[in-house]
This record gives sequence, structure tokens and C-alpha cells, in this order.
Amino acid sequence: MKQLQPLLLLLLLFGCSQEEKALLVPYQEPKAPEILQIQKIERNCQMPFNVQFYANVANEIGGEYYNWNINNQVYTTKSPLVQISDTGTVTVSLQVTNKIGVDIYETTFFYATNSLPVIADFQISAQNNNYRAPAKILFEDRSQRATNVKWDFGDGYQSSLNDPEHVYTNPGTYTVKFTAMCPADTQEKTYNLVIKPEPRVIRFDRLTLVSFPKNYIPENQDDNTSGGDFYVRLRHNNFSYGISHEYLNRSKAPLTWELPKNWDGENKLFFVNFPDYILELWDKNDTQDAQVLIAQFNGSYLKTEYYPSVLEYVSGDMKFRVNIAYED
Repeated sequence: MKQLQPLLLLLLLFGCSQEEKALLVPYQEPKAPEILQIQKIERNCQMPFNVQFYANVANEIGGEYYNWNINNQVYTTKSPLVQISDTGTVTVSLQVTNKIGVDIYETTFFYATNSLPVIADFQISAQNNNYRAPAKILFEDRSQRATNVKWDFGDGYQSSLNDPEHVYTNPGTYTVKFTAMCPADTQEKTYNLVIKPEPRVIRFDRLTLVSFPKNYIPENQDDNTSGGDFYVRLRHNNFSYGISHEYLNRSKAPLTWELPKNWDGENKLFFVNFPDYILELWDKNDTQDAQVLIAQFNGSYLKTEYYPSVLEYVSGDMKFRVNIAYED
């Protein structure tokens, strides 16, 4: 979730205190640890192998003590790195203890040869799950037994980092080539990455008043719930967008303003040189509406931050959340 910093934020607040309620959370009795599985990863492809051992443990409550015995050598770290110098069977025993109890798990692994193949694998994700230009793409090395890696991003740029980040500034299809290497083996994997053009439309799906100051009393209390009728307005220059005909009649936050799905255009802000937009939160009154919040943001900020889907405006006890979608 993205919290906006460079925003003009003005608050107009009124009122007195409101009652508070405690949230009750069911209590769960802690349990002794349970070792579900022991696994390993080789960090190189030739003997002696540098092998990382780790365990999948349920019911961890913090403060667990790990005691490994691997080929009669004791290790007390959670995920020990062990050198295996000979072929044959590797015996592994793990004891995990916490203040509730203890569990023990034993297993074996077998090495038949003094060399192993490299497995080239990687994962791609995008900041804000955005694949529109510009897009910041996150590459994660998931290869096995490689001692060096090389990335070719398909746009003329390369990297030898294990987990690089790369920004694609133009739309298109890019062939990403990942090479995993060790002295005895080299493997490659490719992926066609599609970067879409920048969006033409920004759509406000949901606007939520998450919290407001405890001493705030809305102007209009005709619903007899110590609440008021809030509505949201979006505007650019002298044109207003998305003034809803349905007002929020609830006394407690969060208050959510959903944009109707059948609206065709009123709730869409078109990117035209990425101008400034104004978001306003209003408290409806029978005589004169009260402006509770006004926030200004620039469309170019959304672009340089790679199109975040959630924005938050925070000042003191006031928090207002905006859920955004982007369209062609």
C-alpha cells in the first residue's frame, strides 16, 4: 500500500468525543513445535557441496531453539550451511524446542556422484503488479547450484545480480534470458515479458474514510446514529467528476463510497498530460455542506510511482483511502 507524502492536505474538523469499543480476539493455546519436513539446497554443483539445510516447522511461537546433527556434526543455527565432501549417505537429525515442548525429526540424503546439474529458474513480479510502461520489474533468482548468474532483459540492458530490478520505459514484448552457471554446467531459461502502453484512464473504484478524529461530530445527524451523510467529489480545473447521489449514513468508520459499476465516464479521470486532480470529502448539511478534507495529487506522480492501486491520505487521526484501477 502506497502512502502519499507530497500532497497538499487540508482538514476542516469539528465536534466532540465519540464512544470507543474494544475488539475481542479469540485466544489460542500455544502448542509444542512440530517438524513437518527437512529440505536442502546445494549452493554449487561440484563436490565439496555447500548445502543449506532448513526445516518446515509448525506451531512456532518465537524463541525456538534448533539443534541439528548432520553427519555427527552439531549446528545450532536455524538453517545451517554444511560442506559435504564425500559421496554416500548424509544423516540428518533435528530437534526443535520451545517453552511448550520439543519435537525430533530424522532423515537421510544420498549423493551418488561428485557433480550435479545446474537448474536455471527465476520468478518475475512487478511493483504494484503493474505491467504498463513505465514498469518496474523485479527479478528473483530461483536457480539451484549456480555460482554465477546473468540476466539479459531484452532491451539492451543486462545484470549479473541475483535479484535485480529493471524499469521498462516503453511498451513491447521483451525476451528475458536468464543464465545460471557453475564451473561444471550452464543452463538457460527464457521468458517473453509483455509491457503494455501507459493507461489512458484512471478509474476510482472505491473511496474509504478509514478513520476520523474521535472528537468529530458530522454536521447532519438526521439518522440519529451520531453519524452524518458524507460524499466525495473529484475535480480537475473547473470540471467535477463523480458526485454520488447516494450518501453514507453510518456513524462509525470505515465509511466506504463505492462508485457504481454502470457509470460510463463520470468516475473516470482521463490522463491528459497527467494534470493535477482534487479529491474532496464533504459532510452534507441541510443548509450548507461542510468540507471535511481536500487533497491535491498530480497524475504524473502515479506514473512515476508505477501506477499504485491504493493511495492513503493521512493527517493525525484522519485517514482516507483511495482504490484506483487503470484502463486503456
